[in-house]
Amino acid sequence: QRLALDYASMGDHERSVKFYQEAKATYERSDTLLAMYLCDACSGIGSALWHLGRPREAEANYKLALDFLAKSSDPRKPFRTAGTLINVGILWQDVGDFARSKANYLESIRLCGSVADTATDPAFRDEAIMGRTRGYVNLATVYFAMGDDGRSRQLLELALKDREVLLEPDDPKLLGVQDRLADLEIEAKNFT
Repeated sequence: QRLALDYASMGDHERSVKFYQEAKATYERSDTLLAMYLCDACSGIGSALWHLGRPREAEANYKLALDFLAKSSDPRKPFRTAGTLINVGILWQDVGDFARSKANYLESIRLCGSVADTATDPAFRDEAIMGRTRGYVNLATVYFAMGDDGRSRQLLELALKDREVLLEPDDPKLLGVQDRLADLEIEAKNFT
């Protein structure tokens, strides 16, 4: 699986698919269900197929990843599920299906928000809040692409509010949201 990730990072998605599929086959031969490993392999296959311009096959693998996650008892399951939903949202946004994209981003936001609202472990709560902000930022890009700068701004402001509580002022994840908000102001010709 690490070899597949290496090929993906180098942009060789054909080889990445091959090695993710080999990893998946190995995990499937196990006597025990290796749900998180199978999820990772299916997500990797989905990502590589998306990069290869095969969105339907990519979506099928992301759905398999979600199916494996549903069978997992791992405490990090909500974050992995939210991350996979974000990937599916990106896939559909890329092909212009904004309704499907929004649905996946909204479910990711809901899932992370639920964890953030109920977590007793501060680190777990903070991770959930950051996951929710990723959903906000991605959803903002959909609204921006649809020409709804107002809704995009609202979502970016929600992300900014959450990130300002958790991150240092010079953190790139915080600065990225501020840059996106600045781009909206420039587009609106608000130079004050």
